[in-house]
Amino acid sequence: MSTESIIRDLMKRGILPTKDAIEAARREGTSSLAEQPAKKTESIQGRLSVTVDVPKTKGKLAPNDFIEYYNKVYETMKDMLLEKTNAVSINKLPKTVSAVSVIGMVKSLTSGGFLLEDPTGDVPVISEKRPMIDDVIAVSGVMREDRIYESDIIYPGIPLSGRGTGSAEIHLSREEDGTHKITVSWGSESETRTIKTTYARITAQKGDEKISAFFFNPGTEIDGVAAKLLLKRRHLFSMDLGISPDEMLILKDAPDVFWISGTESWKEIYKGTIIACTGKDDVVISPKKAEPTLSP
Repeated sequence: MSTESIIRDLMKRGILPTKDAIEAARREGTSSLAEQPAKKTESIQGRLSVTVDVPKTKGKLAPNDFIEYYNKVYETMKDMLLEKTNAVSINKLPKTVSAVSVIGMVKSLTSGGFLLEDPTGDVPVISEKRPMIDDVIAVSGVMREDRIYESDIIYPGIPLSGRGTGSAEIHLSREEDGTHKITVSWGSESETRTIKTTYARITAQKGDEKISAFFFNPGTEIDGVAAKLLLKRRHLFSMDLGISPDEMLILKDAPDVFWISGTESWKEIYKGTIIACTGKDDVVISPKKAEPTLSP
């Protein structure tokens, strides 16, 4: 039997194909060897890796930069919302009294609600709810007299999960110089990274297990309700932040940890995503799964 055949047979039997095992199989046959679990070896792929993606430096901004960003926001959020509702474009809204659903971006707020737009046009929405300008939402209601009388608003939102941080412990802190630090401890390994930007995407991986975190400094104090709204909106850019529009600010995938900066330190769980705010005190996230919550 060739060496390749012996190795394949050993692996089928759950036996690690070491040099001694191959020689024993050559002498006695693979059937004579007791089955044993293959031992895991520490490889480069199995070691802890922590990477940080930060904003790219941009030159002078042009109007087209903002147009491209908001077009990307709209298309990304629309695809998410179409999984939750059947909607038509604004130019296909009926002229008669009808129940309708439409997806659009909030263009402006009005005394009676807001103006919703999509690439085909805009429509007034009569509502007591006050979404934020640039929110991409699905609006359901009754079309009457060329306006929608809103009965429900759906945000892109984040899916329900419960991954938490798996086997890792995460230590978050805000330093006196205004920078932020994240330390990921996984088994016997530990890695620390310093964040100096307004936002960053952090990925920690050990073997096949991966944890994602997104850091965001909103520039003002926000509470858990406001933090959940950011996750519901799924995009973080605002002209008030004084930063450039960046596709990284579109949360295409919900992070396991949503890390924000503030003056008070706290943490809570929203649909399985851990929201943590670092202020005067450090925040430690223990190695366990997050229990999903159904809070709005």
